[in-house]
Amino acid sequence: KEASSAIRNFISTSNNLSAEEKTKHLNKIDDLYNEKRIPVLKSIRKARTLSLIFPGLGQAYNKDYLRGLESLSFVSLAGLYIGYNIINTTYFTAATAGLYSLLYFYFGGANQSNKLVPEKNYRKKYNYNNFLRTNLITIQNEFPN
Repeated sequence: KEASSAIRNFISTSNNLSAEEKTKHLNKIDDLYNEKRIPVLKSIRKARTLSLIFPGLGQAYNKDYLRGLESLSFVSLAGLYIGYNIINTTYFTAATAGLYSLLYFYFGGANQSNKLVPEKNYRKKYNYNNFLRTNLITIQNEFPN
C-alpha cells in the first residue's frame, strides 16, 4: 500500500503530464495494485496442522498435490506393513520397524510444511514483484523526460 500511494503521489504531482495522462497512469497503478492481484500466502501452522489431522492434507492445502499423495501413500504403506506383520504374528517387527516407519512418515509429512510453504510463498511474492517491476518500468518509460 505504501508503494502504491507513493507512486500515485508522484504521478499526481508531476508537472510533465497532462490531466488525461495522469488519469491513465493512475488507472494503471490501481490495476497493478488491485487486491485480486496480490498473492495469498499460505500459513505454515495451518499446513502442519492439516498434515497432522490427515497425512497429505497440508501439502494439498499448499497445492503440492503430488507430495500430498506421496505422504499419504507412505503412511498408508507403513500402516499396511504393520498390519501384515500382525497378521503373520511377527509382533516385534510390527512394533519396531513398522511403528517406526509409520511415525517417521507421519511426522515427516507434517514437518515438510516448514520447508514447502515458505518456498511456495517466496515464489508467489517473487513472481508478483517481477510483474510489478516490469509494469512499473513500462509506465516509467511512458513518462516524458
